[in-house]
Amino acid sequence: MHLLQSKAATRLRTMLVTNLQSSLTVMMNKDRPSLMQRKFMQFFAEDDASEGHTSSQCWEPEPFRKQYCFFYGTLMDPPTLARILQLPEPPTMRPAKVVGYHIKLWGPYPALLTGPPLHPVDGLAYKVQSQEQLNRLSAYETSKYRIKACMIKFPSENGGEEERVRGIVFIWNGESEELREGSFTVEKWLDQRKKYI
Repeated sequence: MHLLQSKAATRLRTMLVTNLQSSLTVMMNKDRPSLMQRKFMQFFAEDDASEGHTSSQCWEPEPFRKQYCFFYGTLMDPPTLARILQLPEPPTMRPAKVVGYHIKLWGPYPALLTGPPLHPVDGLAYKVQSQEQLNRLSAYETSKYRIKACMIKFPSENGGEEERVRGIVFIWNGESEELREGSFTVEKWLDQRKKYI
């Protein structure tokens, strides 16, 4: 009985890996696999290695690079960001916006969602300095948010063209039923927070 279950599990794993590899072959011509797909591949690669097999599809983790992270919620408050990142003093952030997103609320917290195409969302951007800082931000945001690459626009200081940089933002990763219409301001959030402290 155990042998039959083991053979069935091996056949299932082989079928899943084959399907994933064929999907990845198509995808590799366009882009890197998503984080979830890379973790799935890593899981099966480790499982295959324990059985003496090697995987022909292996992705090294992308090395960390400093990049701007766009904030539109509680992390626009410099003391809050300093506390999360364990900085000795509040960081300098730049006024910024992303286009093609809108905000809804998850309880008192804002949630960024894609669309409509030309809709701007204002906020602040901070240049993340290390993988440790990025990990701290991810932990603060919880699994309800996920990292997404985005184009961040900085207003021109002299009235010229906006500066555009590739960066990241945490967007909503939960169920749409958990959200409601509303707006968010840091000032309002800080006022509400003071009531409970």
